[in-house]
Amino acid sequence: MLELTILGSGTSVPSPTRMSPAHLVRAEGYSLLLDCGSGCTTSLARAGVTLDRLGGILLSHLHPDHTADLLPLLFALANPSGPPRTAELPLWGPEGTQERMQKLGELYGRWVRPRRAELRVQELHDGEELQAGPLRIAAFAVDHMRHSLAFRIEQGGKLLCYSGDSAPCAGLERAAQGADLLLCECAALDEEPVKGHMTPSAVGRLATAAGCRAVVLTHLYDRLVERDLPAQVRQHYAGPVRLGEDGLRLQLE
Repeated sequence: MLELTILGSGTSVPSPTRMSPAHLVRAEGYSLLLDCGSGCTTSLARAGVTLDRLGGILLSHLHPDHTADLLPLLFALANPSGPPRTAELPLWGPEGTQERMQKLGELYGRWVRPRRAELRVQELHDGEELQAGPLRIAAFAVDHMRHSLAFRIEQGGKLLCYSGDSAPCAGLERAAQGADLLLCECAALDEEPVKGHMTPSAVGRLATAAGCRAVVLTHLYDRLVERDLPAQVRQHYAGPVRLGEDGLRLQLE
């Protein structure tokens, strides 16, 4: 069984109900942190995942709203009173992740080096695949910032597609093909398009073209949520659509 918990369904703009982008994928006792937005370390704890049991971290791109809690997460692992992790912690991300982590190390020194565990950083490129515990993951280049990625995450015959941040593009359509669940950003309105982001109509057309079974919208601004985004998606897509919310837990069975 593949399980998704939304830790942060919001954006970089502070919201009383939505934290920055972060998601938790679990299967067969394995836990993967999918993006690492501000506050997600606390949300991980609320979801019952301690840092010594976290299987790995997967980043879609390097904007601060998707990576901000890397620093407090590593600081917690460096703290003598923190989680007693001894197993290496894999961090997968797009090109530039190695350099970003090197600069954090130069700035903070031992405070971002886990005390007993090794942080293993691996960069991913378009078309690359990896095995993370029981999860088979494929990366697809998408249209947002340079080196942005979307992911297909498969386990037990079920497929989750995570868009990361992206405008409509061929890479995102390939990533979404046949997904049981499309977890898709929707950070713009049809009448107010924003470069590098999806609108409700674009999400609907993508889900239909890719044959997705269900859609959950994420990366949501509060003012957009008031506009009934699922109804706008349904104008172009016949399947179930819902708004993502912090704490929402879904099982792909």
